[in-house]
Amino acid sequence: MGLTTFLLLAIIFGIFPTAVAEDVDIYDDNYRLQYRIRGDKVYDRDYRQQYRIDGNKIYDRDYKLRYRVDDGKVYDRDYRLKYRTDGNKVYDGNYRLRYRLEKKQ
Repeated sequence: MGLTTFLLLAIIFGIFPTAVAEDVDIYDDNYRLQYRIRGDKVYDRDYRQQYRIDGNKIYDRDYKLRYRVDDGKVYDRDYRLKYRTDGNKVYDGNYRLRYRLEKKQ
């Protein structure tokens, strides 16, 4: 589940270009809250910081590059495709639904 965090974050950047300035909640395919994006940081459901967003890159807590986002697709640091987005939904490489995104009002 941890790897999917930054994937989702990256995906959110494709869906919500100004995600850094907005609050976004990330739910799994069973509508359970998994992550929260507040500003440029990603928190788990217990508000523990997990990742940091910087432009189209996602870093872990130790500031190691984890993912890159490009045109609604999420790649790992070696440019292997991990996730795709379609509207407010996130799919894995085999087009299986993984997450749903909800922008907070």
